[in-house]
Amino acid sequence: MIKDVYKKSIVWNAIAGIINAGEAVVILAVVSRVNDLRDAGIMALAFSVANLLMTVGKFGVRNYQVAHDGEDFSFRTFLILRIVTVVLMVLVALGYVIYHYCGSIYTRDKAIAIFIVCLWYATEAFEDVFAGKYQAMGRLDVGCKIFSFRWICTIATFVVIDLIYRNIVLASVAACVVGLLVGVALLKYAYYVSDNMWESKRDKGVKELFNESTALCVSSFLYFYMTNIPKYSIDSFLGDETQAIYGYISMPVFVISLLTSFIYQPQLTQYIVEWRERKIKLFAKRIVRQMVIIFLLTVICMIGAYLLGIPVLSALYKENLSMYKIHLLILLLGGGFLAMGGYLSNMLIIMDQQKNNMIGYIIVSVTGYFIINKMVKKFQLLGAVWGYTLTILFSVIVFGGIFVWVLWKNEGNRRA
Repeated sequence: MIKDVYKKSIVWNAIAGIINAGEAVVILAVVSRVNDLRDAGIMALAFSVANLLMTVGKFGVRNYQVAHDGEDFSFRTFLILRIVTVVLMVLVALGYVIYHYCGSIYTRDKAIAIFIVCLWYATEAFEDVFAGKYQAMGRLDVGCKIFSFRWICTIATFVVIDLIYRNIVLASVAACVVGLLVGVALLKYAYYVSDNMWESKRDKGVKELFNESTALCVSSFLYFYMTNIPKYSIDSFLGDETQAIYGYISMPVFVISLLTSFIYQPQLTQYIVEWRERKIKLFAKRIVRQMVIIFLLTVICMIGAYLLGIPVLSALYKENLSMYKIHLLILLLGGGFLAMGGYLSNMLIIMDQQKNNMIGYIIVSVTGYFIINKMVKKFQLLGAVWGYTLTILFSVIVFGGIFVWVLWKNEGNRRA
């Protein structure tokens, strides 16, 4: 029975990961055909802003919840905090678009589209607290099923409405309503089929959970900010059309991280157990093995991109991208670095190094801001590509250094 659940978790985690990676891909592919390059640029930016603000909604708590739910905090405490952070996310999103609209930076339609896409991700942020509970109970597959079906309905609704009306605002609103209704229905069903949702050995309370997870939220926010600095820089200096091109060629960047998560996400509880029991050697071997896998995946993806990347992307988005081959390869190299840095960052959370993790992201984000903005001003799109890859490489160096230092400090306490 346990093996069957584990297999289901692997399969559904893979399905959810593919859908997660394909959300923007499918929608941008449709918008680039049905609408125009400007609308595609708006939607590319909308996904970027929404993913960034979703870190406020999720508050970086997911992996922490898996490790501590039922032990130090009850699910009720995680749920209350999530309600507060999702409301905060929506208010920040509203303030963001109002500021840009009133300042004549965004048009009305651009502001509305970005806000509505943020609401898509606010739904996901709320749903995620339930998914974290299911994973802590050994049922990762339940949360992945809810995520997958909700996003399939959201994407399908957007595509149908945009094909009929050729209007990204109307399509976004319709998709938001459908996604919310489907998400609520699925959560209601999942609640009734789950057991022991509210039990806990002890509960430190919402205030303590907030204090414990603030560093996680900051780290998560800066992770998405770091990966999207080129988009914000392009929005400031180059415009929506260039934003669309960057959005097209940067789509494959997260493939390596996605493939990596397929392997280590179902093993997350094993990482946690090994670290808690101070089985340092086993823990380190598992991480070295994963880093080698990431390196091999990066090489394979870059070869595939060299041979087929541009023709596939050009056909997908109905745009001639032949002059951007070198841009794609540089971004994929950055994608490999992103998978390595993100993986090491997650390991630091398991090792209870939230504050050091946050410090690492602050260092990388501040450095990346200056590097990327300077390179975009001077070299335009190529500057964005190189700036991104150099910034992410720097993140691997920073998190790798912190990881080795923490491992060295704990070497004397190892049991295996």
